[in-house]
Amino acid sequence: MQYNTNLDILTQKLLVSGDINHNTDIISNYSNIIDNSINNNKPIINVQNLENNTYLDFFPIRYKSNIFGVIILEKNDLSKEVLFNENSIIQIFIKNISIYLENLSLKKLHADHEKLEVMINFSKAIIHEFRTPISVIKGFSKMAETKISNIKENNQNDLNKIANYLHTISNESERIDKMAKELLQYASTNDFNISYEDVSIKNAILEAIQYYKSDISLLNIEIINDIDNDSNILTDYLKFIEIFKKIIKNSIEAVDYNKKHNFIKFKIESELESLIISIEDNGIGIASDVILKIFDPLKSGKIQGTGLGLTIVKYIMDKLKGTITISSKLNVGTTVFLHFKK
Repeated sequence: MQYNTNLDILTQKLLVSGDINHNTDIISNYSNIIDNSINNNKPIINVQNLENNTYLDFFPIRYKSNIFGVIILEKNDLSKEVLFNENSIIQIFIKNISIYLENLSLKKLHADHEKLEVMINFSKAIIHEFRTPISVIKGFSKMAETKISNIKENNQNDLNKIANYLHTISNESERIDKMAKELLQYASTNDFNISYEDVSIKNAILEAIQYYKSDISLLNIEIINDIDNDSNILTDYLKFIEIFKKIIKNSIEAVDYNKKHNFIKFKIESELESLIISIEDNGIGIASDVILKIFDPLKSGKIQGTGLGLTIVKYIMDKLKGTITISSKLNVGTTVFLHFKK
């Protein structure tokens, strides 16, 4: 056999993307060839080695659409023909190792899926349990506030303090309840269905803004809506609004108190095959290390919150056959881009 390698060396030269970093010189010198071999799923043979008089053959390792890497074999003599049985052995080996790696991938995926199912069911049970006492706390604090407002006594200062305490209890209970709803929404993402209809983009944004009207007014945030009245999209109305509600909420929570003028700006761009809606704010921005994992569950750069808002937005966008990207700079602001196919 003309290859100057044995099975041990051959398996050591298995390059799995992002996992094993053998033969870094070969990877850097022949990166284009490796990419072509993998992407086209075809072997590339008789490539002259830049370092010596040998030749390299590249064999892609993939199963269907899953790419695992490439096997690189080195040979000394280009004049010798590769025997049919030698080539067959190589192809059989590559096919078997591709199936083996695919099976490993599927086993890991199945195990992760089972763990996720357990976590989802457990989360649902916990959320339902702690929402019950929260509702009781909210109800009694509201009743107490009402009672206090009807009492007329000389010690008004103490009554004001008690009223403030109860108001704080009510607000914090409301915040926990909202987090519970968000957790439940995340746990139930696999359950909802999509119902398409013709939706006015501007009206959907206005409805989402209305939901946070008091916060926007309190923080004196300017809303700039540059979207035309006749801009429509075929989508799920409720899910579409939910996307904007969560993005607006993030912009409100990221307001920069050091700036005199804070804004949230909505804009639409129409390209040949896509529609891009941008939501821009001039808040505190997102750190570069956080933005890399911004769509991961429970990842957040904020002090408060569940870290599920953008995870849910990403999931909804996937369901609506759209994509979401984010650009941000610390102390400058953040822009969220929603891409929809026409």
